[in-house]
Amino acid sequence: MTISSSLLSTDQQQNVTTTATRKTSMTPPTTTTTTTTIRKSDVHKSPTKSGLVTTDGGTLASQFGISSPLDRMALTANGNLQRLFSSYYDAPVNVLVDQCTLVDDANSQSSSSTSTLSMATWDRVVHLVVHGQTFCTARSQITVRNPKCLDLVQSGEVGLGQLFRYLDKLPTFTLLDAGLKEEDGALWRLYDLSCKELSCRIHEDFVPHAWNIPPPNKKY
Repeated sequence: MTISSSLLSTDQQQNVTTTATRKTSMTPPTTTTTTTTIRKSDVHKSPTKSGLVTTDGGTLASQFGISSPLDRMALTANGNLQRLFSSYYDAPVNVLVDQCTLVDDANSQSSSSTSTLSMATWDRVVHLVVHGQTFCTARSQITVRNPKCLDLVQSGEVGLGQLFRYLDKLPTFTLLDAGLKEEDGALWRLYDLSCKELSCRIHEDFVPHAWNIPPPNKKY
């Protein structure tokens, strides 16, 4: 990566110079929570496993039949769908929890309290709403292996992307399947988000007009 020296202070330029001269003897630090290494061989074997197109050929369009650029952006959202739609509409997106049911825990078969659990699994259904209209319904199975997240999931007050941000973790994103519904052409997708503390399998159904929701009392 080329860095313009005009954008750096004197101390920063010296630091860059020192780092460059010691390149053969220093190993760059690895930040596992914010960087992902993608091997070229993995891209060729499974070009959409990470949800990102890194080779020529329009992989998302050819494999899933998704021709809309906006739908392809939603297709590869890795825990930031709420923020993506909020930016698109320049309006808040609310997460309305319809269901959050504890279906399995590692410590107790009889109690639904999260106070003593170290790992638990929930079935959850939420609706993402902008301008007072639902644009996506997400059905997910969430397995939590971190006590700090148990109450957050049980409360139903946060989205999944917010949970990963709470943990300060960039989740591994795996796009499993996607397509357009035959009856109305609306987008759907199935994917996994995971890190050491939290894993989710999510099925999302979008409405046909997900990118064309007018503000209240206003028409486009």
